[in-house]
Amino acid sequence: MPELLKIGPFRVAVSKVLVQIIGHGVTRRKSESVLYYYAEKDSDENGVNLQDLNKHYVPTGERRMVSDQVFFSNYRPEPLFYYNKVKPAIDAVEAGMAKAEKHLQNAAYDKAEKEYKHVLGFHESNVRAIFGLGIAYLQGDKSEEASVIFEKIMLLEIGFTEEHKHLFNEFGICMRKKGMFECALQYYYKALRYGGEKDEHLLFNVGRLHFDMSSFDEAVQAFEKALNLNPAFAEAERFKVEAYSRLNRRDPPEDGMSTPA
Repeated sequence: MPELLKIGPFRVAVSKVLVQIIGHGVTRRKSESVLYYYAEKDSDENGVNLQDLNKHYVPTGERRMVSDQVFFSNYRPEPLFYYNKVKPAIDAVEAGMAKAEKHLQNAAYDKAEKEYKHVLGFHESNVRAIFGLGIAYLQGDKSEEASVIFEKIMLLEIGFTEEHKHLFNEFGICMRKKGMFECALQYYYKALRYGGEKDEHLLFNVGRLHFDMSSFDEAVQAFEKALNLNPAFAEAERFKVEAYSRLNRRDPPEDGMSTPA
């Protein structure tokens, strides 16, 4: 393998020439166009991640991996395009997100809303910004606007990953606290379908939601699932015992638990 293929981590824009044959017979001709992508290699392992660039030069959509051999054979590095177009766009998104999240932490919901909208203006599929805008709406008591974001999230076809876990939890907690029980329930069940069954904190929040809805049978089931994953989850244990109590069962299962004070 050529030495070029053994280089370490990098981030760069690349181009690929797309050749198309247009027409038939005497009108047949070849057309060439240049497509640009964002390329990222995280380690010395074989493989480079590629993403499409939107019209604002922001990497967007699913990352797809190609082998080093395919990458260096078919894609041309475009360092000037990266530093002049792509990197400034990425930096602008990150700076906007940092401002928005700081405003959200400081309960400056109108300012957070403005920053999240600014980010979404040139990266409309930014998942963190979509969730953040929804939380800003909820915390700012803009239930109608929050419902629009909720519908958008429900239409997202994204994998449930570690990166998104806290976003699912935080948004769902906000909906529960605002009394949007049915919306929160739909939302949590979507999260569970994307791998949330392995997350004891998400399962606890599902149980907590059912508890607030007085659906104590469902609450117990969710708390039990959370405890199966983490038997030392004290809060889940406490709510499970209380849910049994609300069901008017004389005693919870004999598993060593005592009724909380």
